[in-house]
Amino acid sequence: MDISRFFKRAWSMIKSDVVRAIKDFFTTGKLYKAINCTAITLLPKVMIELRFPRRFQDWVLTCVKIVSYSIVVNREPSVPFPAAKGLRQGDPISYFLFAIVMKYLSRSLKGFQKDKEYKYHHRCSKLGITHLSFADDLLLFARGDIPYVTQLQQCLNQFYRASRLQANQTKSFIYYGGVTQVVKDEMQQIFGYSRGELPVKYLGVPLSTKKMSFAQWQPLIEKTVARISSWTAKKLSYAGKIQLVQSVMFGIQAYWSQLFLIPSKFIKIIEAYCRSYVWSGYNVITRRSLVTWEKMCTPMSAGGLNLINLKLWNMAAAAKNH
Repeated sequence: MDISRFFKRAWSMIKSDVVRAIKDFFTTGKLYKAINCTAITLLPKVMIELRFPRRFQDWVLTCVKIVSYSIVVNREPSVPFPAAKGLRQGDPISYFLFAIVMKYLSRSLKGFQKDKEYKYHHRCSKLGITHLSFADDLLLFARGDIPYVTQLQQCLNQFYRASRLQANQTKSFIYYGGVTQVVKDEMQQIFGYSRGELPVKYLGVPLSTKKMSFAQWQPLIEKTVARISSWTAKKLSYAGKIQLVQSVMFGIQAYWSQLFLIPSKFIKIIEAYCRSYVWSGYNVITRRSLVTWEKMCTPMSAGGLNLINLKLWNMAAAAKNH
């Protein structure tokens, strides 16, 4: 039974729930997962294009085709029936299938590299970067001229027609640089997105065209203080505190260290909080310290505690990625 026939036959039972869901959608912009599904017609084409082994393709399509559901009525499950539209959103395998489908969009955008008339964003031309993506987060780059922006939108429209996936209008923004107000207005009409202002957060870190201010570094310090605050109620030995600082606190700043050169001022603040927690057990910077932080960061063979020197790690991590 296809989904349209199901709704017609069961309308007397599901009418109130469906109407309420649609009303909530127009209010919140969110659709219940139970009736929110994604077409997966792109899967065979993308897997063939990516040259996945035939056996692997058969496995994936089998997982999609054999999906069935059973409805619990009065605590009794009904006879299972096949799912005509494939996987429901939230299925464990849906994330993997989504990544495969997004590969199709990525390849379409990379097709601009073969177009000699396409003009890149001036900071992306040497590397030929048209986009950056991570899961469902996507950044598009183009020269601030209408023809090139239109090409990007046409690519997104083509992807929508093939997959029924499109950008969320309320969560998508356009960021300009060095273009006139007339061009800005035309671009907003093409995409339909709101205008964004830098700096902006992407994957948890701020993106800015200028040197990062104190306020932009503040979240890193706040995360450190918040984590220490959650430990202060626990009565731990010096060895336990050192182990927490070594593993957890290093993990908090490691991601930022690979992207930015953290100013010495902020590294010292983070180290001061860590040092104070080790010796006092509180989340307040104090002068109480039985051993200097520099000594604590030396190897155990040299009499230290083998903690990681954040400044040296930051320099090494930044050099590795740049």
